This record gives sequence, structure tokens and C-alpha cells, in this order.
Amino acid sequence: MATNKILSVLTVLMTCSQPSFAQDITTDTTLANNYFEKAGLFQDSLQYDSAIVYFEKASGLYQEYGQWRNYLQSEAIHGVCYQKQWQIDLAIATIKPAINISLQHIKEKDTIVANTYSYLGLLYYYQSKNDSALSYWEKTLEIRKELLGEKHTSVARDYNNIGVVYDIKNEYDLALQYYFKSLEIHKELLGEKHADVANSYNNIGMVYNTKSEYDLALQYYFKSLEIRKELLSEKHTDVADSYINIGAVYNDKNECDLALHYYFKSIEIYKELLGEKHSVVALGYNNIGVVYNGKKEYDLALQYYFKSLEIHKELLGEKHSDIASFYNNIGIVFYEKSEYDLALQYCLESLEIHKELLGEKHADVANSYNNIGMVYNAK
Repeated sequence: MATNKILSVLTVLMTCSQPSFAQDITTDTTLANNYFEKAGLFQDSLQYDSAIVYFEKASGLYQEYGQWRNYLQSEAIHGVCYQKQWQIDLAIATIKPAINISLQHIKEKDTIVANTYSYLGLLYYYQSKNDSALSYWEKTLEIRKELLGEKHTSVARDYNNIGVVYDIKNEYDLALQYYFKSLEIHKELLGEKHADVANSYNNIGMVYNTKSEYDLALQYYFKSLEIRKELLSEKHTDVADSYINIGAVYNDKNECDLALHYYFKSIEIYKELLGEKHSVVALGYNNIGVVYNGKKEYDLALQYYFKSLEIHKELLGEKHSDIASFYNNIGIVFYEKSEYDLALQYCLESLEIHKELLGEKHADVANSYNNIGMVYNAK
């Protein structure tokens, strides 16, 4: 019977900072600079619509005066304001033409261009356009290595970002290659006890877990955890993330009691820091339900699945793919308990939501049909 498990198994860590550059200030650009500074104040106060208005004014004047580096900077941060409002298409439509125009007047081997490429890569990553993200991050890496040298934290972050894309593309050996490059630079420049080093260990552990090399995964996850606990204290979301990742490895190893131990540690931190009604808490309850289901402790599995479902419905509404997956998981537990009418009820609810959101021709819809058939067969 096909199971849609919603497991927050790993924390992928992207590092892509907002562009920040020194401006070319001349008497001609005083008004443009004033607009730019005012836009920055609005951006800092999260008033993105007002910030956009003033970035547009600044960009127009910079373009008029031929201040192309300032123009590109202004348009890049203009795009940031759209991204903060999750208007990713508008962010790309702002930044990409600005790069094309600017490159007619400035060299590509420029820190401003590299930073803008890096940001474009992040936008395409958000859109799951992994080849485009990879292309822009490779351009970023090439420019930064030439301008800054190999041993620079920005170069290490570029290696990390490229590793993330290869990981998503299931090219795990390449992902590890770039993660280890990032790790070595960070350790050399920042020392062992640094958040970026902990993030690199985390990402390496993630890949080994995906490759089913569980002992190596645990080795790197525990390294990440120890640094995070030392730097951040026990009660921090990054520490909770580490506990989730470690629990997921133990779950994959069928060491259910250890999996539960770390899942419960993570969820207590999340509840204390974020409150009960948070999506991360709901996912934690789901993870615990998955483990209890694997242990054939079906009543406990249902208890935690229903807790997760209740929070998600409150946060997401009824018509959401995650809700459909929770219904599916609950249906499977009732199937395992031989309560076939209840199993059908939840599997059919899962099917209806998936069909409405995804259309008929989707793998999740096929899984729902399969599960419903299995229930009828069992009856």
C-alpha cells in the first residue's frame, strides 16, 4: 500500500546574501542616492511597496546618469523587495533585464555582477528551476574565485549552494564534492566552532542519509548538533532541526525507539519556541505517527496523525496537498487495523483533494486509487 510520508527529514541550508556594495557618489547622483537611501529605510521597516517606488526612482536616475554599477545594485535590491513578498516572477523580471543592460557598460568580472547572479540563482531555486539556479551559481563562483581567491567565505557559500542543487538533482557524489569544498574553506577561515561549519556538516549528513549510508549520516549530523548546541544552547530551532534529522536516520535504520527519542526532543523545543499551532510542530507530530505506525502501535500512530492534521487544517485550510497526504496516512493506519470502512473514508477524501489540486494525471492520484483498491480487495 503506497504511503505518502510527510517527513521534515532534512534542513537544506542555502546561503545567499542580499547584494550590498559601495555606491559611486557624485554630485550628479545626489538625488538618486537620496532615493536609494529612502528606499532602504522602507525596506528595513518591511514597507516593501514604498521601498519599490523609491528603488524605481533611484534606478531611473542612475540609468540616466550612466551609473551602471549603482543601477544594477538598485535593481537587484528592488528585486529583493518583490521576493520578500513572494512575487518571484516579478523579482526575476526586474533583475534579469538590469543585468543585460548593465553588462553592455561594465565588465562581468565585478562583485556587483557576481552578487546579482547569486541572487538570481536563489530566485530560480525558489521556482525549482534547478538548471537555471545552477547556471547562475556557477557564474557567481567563477567570478568570485577570480576576484576574491579560493579561500573566501563567499566562495565557500557558492560551493554550498551548488551542492544543494546537485543534491536536489539526485547527483549525490557531486553534491558531496561541493559540500566538502565548502566545509574545508569554512573550517580554515572560521574554525571548527562556527554556524557555517555546522551547516556544512548538516548538509553532508543529509546526502549520506539519502544514499542510505546511515552511519556516516549520523556521524556528520552529530558533529553539526554538537556545534549548534555549543553556539546556540539547547533551546534553538537549529538544534531541533538536528534532532529531527538524527531521528529520521534512526527511523530509516528501523531503530524506532531512538527515532522517537530524537523526534520528541525536537518537538518539545519547537513547541516552547514557536507554540503548538505551527507547521513545524505539526510535521513533528506526523513524524512520530510514522514511527508508531512502523512499530504497529496503531492507536498511538492515529493519535499523532490526528494532532498533525488538526494543526495543518487550521493553518492551511481543507484543500491542500498536505492535508490530502495526512488523510492518506490515516487511511493506511485504519487499513492496518482492518477497519476498512474508515480506511476508505480517509483514502477517498485524500483522492478528492489530490484530484482537485493536481488533476487526474498525477502520481499522488494514482497512489490514492491504488490504496482504495487495496482496501476493497481486503474487504
